[in-house]
Amino acid sequence: MPDTHSPLALEDARWNSLTHRAGVGPNSEMDVARELGLLLDSPTDLERIRDLWPYLASEGSTWDAAYAALPYLVQILKLQPPELRAELLSVVGIILTGADESSMPKYLLHAYLKAIDEVYLPLGESIPVLSKDDLPWVLATISALRGNRELAELLQEPGSLEATCEECEAEIYVEIPGLGN
Repeated sequence: MPDTHSPLALEDARWNSLTHRAGVGPNSEMDVARELGLLLDSPTDLERIRDLWPYLASEGSTWDAAYAALPYLVQILKLQPPELRAELLSVVGIILTGADESSMPKYLLHAYLKAIDEVYLPLGESIPVLSKDDLPWVLATISALRGNRELAELLQEPGSLEATCEECEAEIYVEIPGLGN
């Protein structure tokens, strides 16, 4: 019987049944397990991280493969120097913001929760070296880690501070100094 407390092994056949943005399992567009293996070998490959993360979570959706990937993403974070972690910390926040643990395959839950516990140390080590541009994204990750997904979403999408007045139909935009561009 597989160990449910360890991350899903990258060669485990269950990756074939996990969903991602391009469908189910490895396909011509994305092989999540393969990409994670390559990132473990080259944890500072930010281009590969940027290519991978939209297949895990984007536009408010978090796919099953993200739950299996999170323990590996945290391992990769630990391999990166603190000044390069903002990108991957942001990905962790995006995954957590859209996550629905109730629909997660049960065999992934323990390793996923353990990874969440383990992200705090690399996060804390990175805070002193964050750029102004990275700050909202990492604050969103902290918000998601603390269970405030609504605040995390706001920080990830500062454009969501736009609204239309229901009475006069005027466009309203709230600007928060230091947040967004």
